[in-house]
Amino acid sequence: MPQSAAASKPEWTLADLRSLPPTVPARQADSIIGMSISTGKRLRAEGAYPVPWVSIGRHHRVLTAPLLAFLGLRVDDLSDPAGTMPAQAAVDGVPQQEGAA
Repeated sequence: MPQSAAASKPEWTLADLRSLPPTVPARQADSIIGMSISTGKRLRAEGAYPVPWVSIGRHHRVLTAPLLAFLGLRVDDLSDPAGTMPAQAAVDGVPQQEGAA
């Protein structure tokens, strides 16, 4: 994820979004949305976070597909021209081998 010379805020490209796993850490989702970590924490605590998230122990993870939908992207927008998902796509966090169902 590249850094802008003019600002310390990360810039997310379509290639960056294309390589995301099925869930991302809440702090990463906050960055992708463009909000501060403290605002993200507050919104999650208030139940007002804009996309679904899950709590695993003390860790919070955001579901990638709804995150992308919130950004106005569809999952098929992230596929390559042949219409296949990127090689990094996984099911339940396990990378799928070519030809596997």
